[in-house]
Amino acid sequence: MASIAEYFTRDAEGKTYQRVENALQFPMFILGITFIPVLGGIYLADLSKQATFGLEIAGWAIWGAFAVEYFWLLWLAPSRWKMIQTHKIDLLVVAVPFLRPLRILRIFQLMSGVGPIAIVAASFRRVINRPGISAFFTAVTGIVFASAGLVLAFEHEQPGSEIANFGDALWWSIVTCSTVGYGDHFPVTSGGRVIAVILILVGISALSALTASIAALFVEQDDEIEEEQEAADTAELKTQLNRIEDQLRSLSQQVGRLSEQP
Repeated sequence: MASIAEYFTRDAEGKTYQRVENALQFPMFILGITFIPVLGGIYLADLSKQATFGLEIAGWAIWGAFAVEYFWLLWLAPSRWKMIQTHKIDLLVVAVPFLRPLRILRIFQLMSGVGPIAIVAASFRRVINRPGISAFFTAVTGIVFASAGLVLAFEHEQPGSEIANFGDALWWSIVTCSTVGYGDHFPVTSGGRVIAVILILVGISALSALTASIAALFVEQDDEIEEEQEAADTAELKTQLNRIEDQLRSLSQQVGRLSEQP
């Protein structure tokens, strides 16, 4: 049985790194699930100050667990630069606590091992891994949260404004960026309206980029199918040519034997 010290001993093969990552996978998954109601309670529910404070403490405690996991794995990683490159969202969450909601994406990562979710997750990864897409949507997410904070600063306690807390502001920011526009919350100040225009433009750009990436994915899949079909046809043609060549060789040998007979 491994001692505690072995879980902090870095090795060039990455065996300890893999062992720790596998051991933390399930508890971090549970924390990711727990983080959803904590986040919803803080920003979306109308709770008492005591309840909100308790959820804030829980949220920071979960963030602390995320940070410990990240730096623990970073210490053990055989290639730390590769670890940073493959855990960009984790680094962003740890470095910018304001973006803690992005950690929810880990849930989908852990659920994407089998079944239909794996197919959806594979397609999602192919879209996100297209050049610049991941960084673009990370920036869009940051803009949505930043816009919520800014519009709340403009609209808070303004006459006629219905954006009274960060939950209202975040809901308005998401709805505006998606270009849906329910109209249940809207800015009444000039500053808030400027933020709305920026969000609308960002939302249109995000939807265009997502649509183009998905369309490109289907085109790539069609090209792959055509290439596979062409490869299969080429292989079948080669087989037929080899068969004809063998038959011609056999026929040539028979003709040669007949010509040698008196």
